[in-house]
Amino acid sequence: DLGKEEAALRGNAKSLLLKKNFEDLDKLAGQYHNSTERVSGGVWKLRHLSEGMAYPDDRKSPEQWEQLLSHLTQWREKSGTAFSLNVLGHCQLNRAWSIRGYSFAGGVDKDNWGDFRDWVAKAETSLMEAVKQDPQCTDAYKSLLHVGISQGWPKSKMEETFHKAIKVAPEYYDYYYNMAFYKMERWYGIEGEWQKFLNSIPDLVPGDQGFVIYARTAVKLYPYYGKDFYGKENNRVQWDKMKRGFETMLAQYPSI
Repeated sequence: DLGKEEAALRGNAKSLLLKKNFEDLDKLAGQYHNSTERVSGGVWKLRHLSEGMAYPDDRKSPEQWEQLLSHLTQWREKSGTAFSLNVLGHCQLNRAWSIRGYSFAGGVDKDNWGDFRDWVAKAETSLMEAVKQDPQCTDAYKSLLHVGISQGWPKSKMEETFHKAIKVAPEYYDYYYNMAFYKMERWYGIEGEWQKFLNSIPDLVPGDQGFVIYARTAVKLYPYYGKDFYGKENNRVQWDKMKRGFETMLAQYPSI
């Protein structure tokens, strides 16, 4: 569940958007667009700002999706910023997945694949334009990596995008989450590939923050493996790295 701080930031952004108060929304976006400021649990405020505008309240309502996408398009046209384009792309991608659903490919209604692919393509266009307009558009790379999962990008393209992203914001957690998901066997990885990536994170982000990202990424993967995830016999994760990451998080964010 979201804390009060996160919910307030998301709610404020969506309220301004739905009221078409684009001037104040631009001011709010400008405050966090290239900021590393975080909420009390350590997640970037930028992420919550984007997430707050990228889903309707009722994700099963086509009418609410249509309304939200219309407002985001109007904001983009009025604002002209890379961040407004980024949030539009984020929402387009979420719309794609709301149509597809989250089951394995074999369980997806065949009639939904066309709309899914169309919305993902729209999202890719928006997000590529966002990073072209502003190569420092931190949040856009997160969604581009999700586009890569959605479209089945070649590993070379995923790696190139990932390394561009971490040059912009090496501590933006979602980059690592999406790369780890991409490397899972259920997506495009081979056995042991996501573990290899996970173990590389402390080298990619030197110091304690590398272990924080290691731990956070491992926690994201845990639901896919359950109780055996931390077992010593399978070497899925390295507990010494997890422990150091958790200790650093608790020292930095005691309320987590």
